[in-house]
Amino acid sequence: MKTIYHVYSDAFGEYDFWFDAKGKYLTSWHSNDASYRKEYMEPLFAAIGVNVEEGKVSDPRWSNYIKKRLVGDGASLEDLDF
Repeated sequence: MKTIYHVYSDAFGEYDFWFDAKGKYLTSWHSNDASYRKEYMEPLFAAIGVNVEEGKVSDPRWSNYIKKRLVGDGASLEDLDF
């Protein structure tokens, strides 16, 4: 079973990021009411052979990507505490 990581950040709005185990960016969404709902999506992911783990925004595999993305969207580095 393949593992992917869901990383939620509310440091600058609400963002859901998705990465593979090596830290490669897969997709993200923000600025809407859509957010990952494990109780709804977990059965679908399991059916296609994907395990979803919750990742920490501070994980070095993706923290730099998230910082660059949030700054690019208008956040200040001083506001990002990870």
